[in-house]
Amino acid sequence: MAYVALYRKLRPKFFKDVAGQENIIRTLLNQVRASRISHAYLFCGTRGSGKTSTAKILARAINCENPQDGEPCGKCRPCVEIAGGRSVNVIEIDAASNNSVDDVRELREEIKYSPAEGKFKVYIIDEVHMLSAGAFNALLKTLEEPPPHVAFILATTDPQKIPPTVVSRCQRFDFRRVAPEIMSARLKEYMDGENIKISSEAVSYIVSVSDGAMRDALSVLDQCVSFFSGEEITLEKVREITGSVDETIFYELGEALLSRDAPRVLRLIAGFIEAGRDAPLFVSDFIKILRDVLVDNISNDSKKTKLRDAPQSEIIKYITAFSELSSRIKYEASPRIGLEVLCVKLCAPIETEVYEAPRKSETPAAAKPAPQNPVSEIQKAVREDFQEFIDRYQEFLKPLPPNLLMYLQFAKPLVIDDSLCLQVESDYYKSALEKKTPEITETAREFFGREYAFKIIVKPPEKPTPNDDAKARGDFMNNINL
Repeated sequence: MAYVALYRKLRPKFFKDVAGQENIIRTLLNQVRASRISHAYLFCGTRGSGKTSTAKILARAINCENPQDGEPCGKCRPCVEIAGGRSVNVIEIDAASNNSVDDVRELREEIKYSPAEGKFKVYIIDEVHMLSAGAFNALLKTLEEPPPHVAFILATTDPQKIPPTVVSRCQRFDFRRVAPEIMSARLKEYMDGENIKISSEAVSYIVSVSDGAMRDALSVLDQCVSFFSGEEITLEKVREITGSVDETIFYELGEALLSRDAPRVLRLIAGFIEAGRDAPLFVSDFIKILRDVLVDNISNDSKKTKLRDAPQSEIIKYITAFSELSSRIKYEASPRIGLEVLCVKLCAPIETEVYEAPRKSETPAAAKPAPQNPVSEIQKAVREDFQEFIDRYQEFLKPLPPNLLMYLQFAKPLVIDDSLCLQVESDYYKSALEKKTPEITETAREFFGREYAFKIIVKPPEKPTPNDDAKARGDFMNNINL
């Protein structure tokens, strides 16, 4: 028999097996008991929180020939067929790859026919937010007035992308991340059932890295069981599988940052990187350690270490800096370099930190002897100044700190409707630059001696160029709203 992954083998088969979603399960059980089945459900929540599993259990419960107090019996033909994925009455659709209007039109034709067996045809549409706008519009009427033998269960990790008109036609259930204590108990129960020995520390760490997603936790366990077959799973073995490091290195790194010991910081980073550890996971774990230190300091329940004795303002500064790095490190060409640059910057003496505007009540010591220009003397940049900015853009980039350069190097300066714009390739860079706009403005003021106002825009998608004459091509380009 082919091997079945743990997360599939241990998938909940009854409502009572679904972890951490008591309110949702109670509501669905009551609906099944009272035969008050809605025509459309919307299951929202993070990955691995039980949305699809609950949808399949609900499909079995409403088609079961002998339900047991709302639960499917698990023995009748519809229960067995649906559990085995062989039922023609339960149709699972992946909206990520079947998201067109034609796909929805085909679905609308299918729902006219009654179920071959059982009471309901159930359509489970996973990642429904991936449907196109046209597909959503085609689905609206069907969701509002489906045949009585049809039930829709829509599942999504991003409900904000679903049109309100669709949401209003569904019963919405928000699945929570599974609480750590519930997940720990379930994992120990699963491992006992599989006759696998695992330490409490290993379970706690798996719960921590899975971030409330039971499927992620079971996937990590599956890797550990496969790699260390027949052995007890310990914390060190889990760390080896996940690419994480021992907690002591986080405290060593924190102490090195506090001491502004850049060479020691770089040695620590080189040590765990060369050992094959994962830089993004390291950053994420370090943020959790810093958070624990901050909470312990506030509650006066801290162990006596140099990092835990650090001022709260310093810990908050580190949390802010590494959280910003965590949000962008997956886009870095070299995560190691991004981590090293940030740590060296945090180790730099205060006076070398550039482009940070002083508070009104403070004046940098080096600036006191220099004559200060009143703000009124800094003139606003006009259209003639825009061209200078464009011509000297690469020169402007050279002295920038890494936190600005990494975004601005992908931006293209151009003039649109008497405004100086920075054009980027994606909404991610647009959002990042909008947050950095005050810093960019201050930096440009110092470099050019002018007050620039910037607009951040996203490059429009490429449009096909007509293949006719030059005039047609010219007219086409003139109509593009860059």
